[in-house]
Amino acid sequence: MLAHDAPLAPYEVPSVATIRSTKGVWSERALTYARQGAELMHEAFLGVRPRLFAHGHYHVTDEATVALPDTTYQTRIWSLNCDGVDGNIRYLDLTTLDTPVLRPPE
Repeated sequence: MLAHDAPLAPYEVPSVATIRSTKGVWSERALTYARQGAELMHEAFLGVRPRLFAHGHYHVTDEATVALPDTTYQTRIWSLNCDGVDGNIRYLDLTTLDTPVLRPPE
């Protein structure tokens, strides 16, 4: 699953949790607006229950593995940085949903 926003706790990467808990940076109006979007994303995330979830929005590179309710697998969450910054691109093997080890051509 690929989305702009991230799900809410406890299904967020540590860097996003830190950003969301920082007080005094955003107005209450902005925080309320952001919370409404995050709640909708959280609901969709739990409805889909993906094996892999990637998002941007917070412009940080991080990842976490979580257990979702009523699943027998772990869900990996990737937070991607903003365009032009290290950590804004991830390679994905679509067969395994894993990050391949890239080797230079021989």
